[in-house]
Amino acid sequence: MLGLGAVEGPVAEAWFGAHESAPSPLHGGGDLATHIAAHPGETVGDEHLPYLLKILAIASPLSIQVHPTSEQARAGFDEEEDHRIALDDPKRVFRDPRHKPEMIVAITPVRALVGFRDAGELERDLHSLGADDLADLVRGSDSLLDYVIAVLDRGAGKDALDRLAHLPDGDSAKALAGRAARAFPGDPGALVALAMNPVILAPGQACYVPPRVIHSYQSGIGVEIMANSDNVVRGGLTPKAMDVALLEDILDAQPRPADRPYMEVSGPATTYTVPADEFALIRLEHGETSVPASARILLALDETTVTTASGSETLEAGEAAFIPLADGVVTIATEGVAFVALPGGAVSAQR
Repeated sequence: MLGLGAVEGPVAEAWFGAHESAPSPLHGGGDLATHIAAHPGETVGDEHLPYLLKILAIASPLSIQVHPTSEQARAGFDEEEDHRIALDDPKRVFRDPRHKPEMIVAITPVRALVGFRDAGELERDLHSLGADDLADLVRGSDSLLDYVIAVLDRGAGKDALDRLAHLPDGDSAKALAGRAARAFPGDPGALVALAMNPVILAPGQACYVPPRVIHSYQSGIGVEIMANSDNVVRGGLTPKAMDVALLEDILDAQPRPADRPYMEVSGPATTYTVPADEFALIRLEHGETSVPASARILLALDETTVTTASGSETLEAGEAAFIPLADGVVTIATEGVAFVALPGGAVSAQR
């Protein structure tokens, strides 16, 4: 899809942005973060690009994750800085002092697990798996935190893990948890997955994940946009280090449905907005639209042309371009599908 050709090993993510750990390289040399730092007024109108855009190619379940609030991120970052933990140390959790709300928009059908589901539904599934001890933990509860700690920290439910791994594939919470159990044999994260809401997205549909909400993307290809942060606290389905005590501090364990973004359709353009100032996303399909002045990243999945006051430039499939604030309002036209990332405030100001 990105036109990379044959490469060695899997390509699970592609990043487009200016995060300190992996800023996007620019044609002609340099990188986007350095360019913005040298020309802040004309590029972003502020010190930083507030969002990070990604493509996720999800061949197997991704790790169960939760992201901090701004206050949690600042406290964790300062503490790790005080302990002089290097930013590239695998044990480092807080790689920046910023929160990380995020949204995924499906390119192909996407299966995900987002937030905790109804405790009564989980209780019934646990009974069906013979895990009555775990079912007792969630009966009538308005929080699944004790359940999460029991399976991650105390190793409860090992027999249920084996039974999960033999369930057929499908879209239910049990089926997705079973798929996770097969992908990560013996990993207790599969029992955390069992407690989560299954979310099935058709192409163009989206899901929003606020800070503190547990989630794991299971399959498919999607465009993901988030605040410009790389802070991840893991809760299973991973060989990487986990800090269960930290997860307990950050996690919102109350059952509630997954959040969907507000979608506004205008001709060929669909604009997705969420309760986060850092980002919004426009999906354009077979047509053209005007995009307000702001710091924008255009990602072309098919041939796409951007027209500014000074001229036009055409992107081929898989290419991306940074469109600075100084370019003002631009027109974008695509022969297929393209995405435009921009700060959330730019969309609000246009309404």
